Parts: sequence; C-alpha cells; structure tokens
Amino acid sequence: MYIVARSLGNPEVYVNHDLAHKVAEIISGDINAESVSDAYFYLDVISALMITTLIYLIAIRLFLKIRRK
Repeated sequence: MYIVARSLGNPEVYVNHDLAHKVAEIISGDINAESVSDAYFYLDVISALMITTLIYLIAIRLFLKIRRK
C-alpha cells in the first residue's frame, strides 16, 4: 500500500476540489482549511486502499491460475 500511495502523489493533484469540499462539509459540517485537508487525506487513503486491493486480487488470481497448470 505504501508504494501505491507514494506513486499517486499529492491528493490535491488527482482528487476533484469540489468533491473534497463536499466530503469536508459532510464530515465536519463546515468548510475550512483543516476540514478540506482532512477530506483530501481520507480520499487519498480510500483510493490507495481500493487500488491496493485491486492489485492484490489480480495478483492472487494470477498466482492461482499459474499454480493450477
């Protein structure tokens, strides 16, 4: 997961700013710099987990497929 998170870079680059504002408003009830920063962090962690899970599932399926032969 660390490699995936590091390869993604800053979440400000790939996360939509409007989405981060909406998540910040949902989480904390208001929009300020700290809540937007928290929203970027949460979205970054969620996206890294999703990508890592996808890579893991593909690797396991490939490993099982190779093992069966």
